[in-house]
Amino acid sequence: MGRFIADERLENILFDFLTMAGKTGEELFKRFEKGEKARKEGLRIKWDGSTSLKADRDADLSIRLDLLDKRDGIYKDVGFITEESCDGDKRSYNLGIFPNNAIVLVDGLDGTTNYINGDNDWCVSI
Repeated sequence: MGRFIADERLENILFDFLTMAGKTGEELFKRFEKGEKARKEGLRIKWDGSTSLKADRDADLSIRLDLLDKRDGIYKDVGFITEESCDGDKRSYNLGIFPNNAIVLVDGLDGTTNYINGDNDWCVSI
């Protein structure tokens, strides 16, 4: 049976997730407010038929870099999978750092279709 992350460390991780999501959400909202052209920038269809925007990829990268920067600190022994790190040719997900204690799932822009259409029902999911 695996170990659980100590309560104090988990609190730090959750606080960090909120900080990352807030920062990423602010950047997404700036683009969202610029209008339809900015929201649709870099639109492409992924191997699974879902849409991906430049905003998706930028948000994903921002969160991934934050996680990587802290992998020797609070994210030691924590793996992560991000939606936009998908390898379209192999139809698989790049698992990045993937140890055995905990996994963080990231969708930097959850609700892409709503985002494109100007609907406020989207979020950053960590």
